[in-house]
Amino acid sequence: TNFPALVTFSENIGGGGFSYSQFAAANGYELRFLDSDESVLLNYDAEEWNTGGTSCVWVQVPQFTSNCSIWAYWGDSRSSSTSAPAAYAVNGAAWNSSYKSVWHLNQTNRDSTANANNGANYGNTNVSGLISGAQGFNGSAYISLPNNGSLNVTNSLTISSWLYSTNSSVNWYFAYSAGNGAGWTWCCS
Repeated sequence: TNFPALVTFSENIGGGGFSYSQFAAANGYELRFLDSDESVLLNYDAEEWNTGGTSCVWVQVPQFTSNCSIWAYWGDSRSSSTSAPAAYAVNGAAWNSSYKSVWHLNQTNRDSTANANNGANYGNTNVSGLISGAQGFNGSAYISLPNNGSLNVTNSLTISSWLYSTNSSVNWYFAYSAGNGAGWTWCCS
């Protein structure tokens, strides 16, 4: 329940018919998602809005099953074109409280959850050609995460990451350091 599912938009997906020109605002701020009954607005997190390619939006699906459905609406010229549509799209609500942090590395390491555990870059840079303009790491690059109580591990923990390595000898890891400057680090060596 309340699972954040990735929804992608592109003029190259499916049998055609979708076009970014259908949006009233180029930034996609009038985009709305509703449940299968079209009665409840759904929380979402727009990871990337790219009118020249693929846009990635994480939508909190109320009940994720093999035959679930949701609705997406756009093109309402009455919607604001200068700010995000509502708190449910920018306040981290798409990620329930069991998610301590969610980083889309093309967003300067902004935490998409309500915990605001934004990371700091050390030596890594955006690299063209990577998925969604993600970040490139070398042996000395890492992302330092804040020392925030929401990241304290008191029981089991699942860490998930999507990465592509061009060097099979590189080891990727998450590390926690205690004491002065305590916090999590995601890096490679």
